[in-house]
Amino acid sequence: MICRHCKQTINYRTLQCPHCAEIQWRTLTAATVVTFFGLVIAGVALPLFVPHRARASTTPHLPVITISARELYTAYHNGPGAMNRRFAGHMARISGVVTSVAQDFATRSVVSLQSGHPVNDQMTMKDSETAAAAKLHTGEKVVIDCAHMSSIVGIPEGSDCTFESSSR
Repeated sequence: MICRHCKQTINYRTLQCPHCAEIQWRTLTAATVVTFFGLVIAGVALPLFVPHRARASTTPHLPVITISARELYTAYHNGPGAMNRRFAGHMARISGVVTSVAQDFATRSVVSLQSGHPVNDQMTMKDSETAAAAKLHTGEKVVIDCAHMSSIVGIPEGSDCTFESSSR
């Protein structure tokens, strides 16, 4: 490498020229800039062009915790922090009786499962489950798989939920 100030030959790893003590500022070549932005654009744009089924098939399978809606409510009401830790990295498979089906602010289907308490468990379904959720009836028994579980004031809430294939 050549020092830009004194034009002497120096090691390319040198940050300061040993001859004139000038700091060696690296410049980006056009190829470096094009490569960087190409990788950024590919990382952002590529997922938009991959078919939905191909993306879904690469999702890792989570271990499953099976629990009833009544047990889920009691457990979250008694210790929400412990339950959040228990469900972290696990799929929740909740069996219960439908009390209602509604839509949230984003028009996703929300299935309420009977908890045996004044407030019921709320499971927000994936968009792909909208048609199946619309066919549900109050009192119908279902099994719902949720990728994420949390609670608000001790009330269990599932998200990214699907109906277990054998239950619908």
